[in-house]
Amino acid sequence: MHVNRGYEVIDKAKPDVEKICPGVVPCADILAVAARDASEYVGGPSWTTKLERRDSATASISLASSQLPCFTASLVLKVL
Repeated sequence: MHVNRGYEVIDKAKPDVEKICPGVVPCADILAVAARDASEYVGGPSWTTKLERRDSATASISLASSQLPCFTASLVLKVL
């Protein structure tokens, strides 16, 4: 179970996806599609989502916490 808010959507979806496609769809794909669909649902941008990611065999909470935007982050795209 994930400790961050919002991941319960993935935890709920993963078993249903596994029933249809056992061992095929990684959590990363579920997260990518959920993020894209949630953004579009609230009037934010939509984008083409590359699928077929591979779940990692290791994880780093410090890297994840430092490299992912907070769920309260703005959807405004910044051009550098």
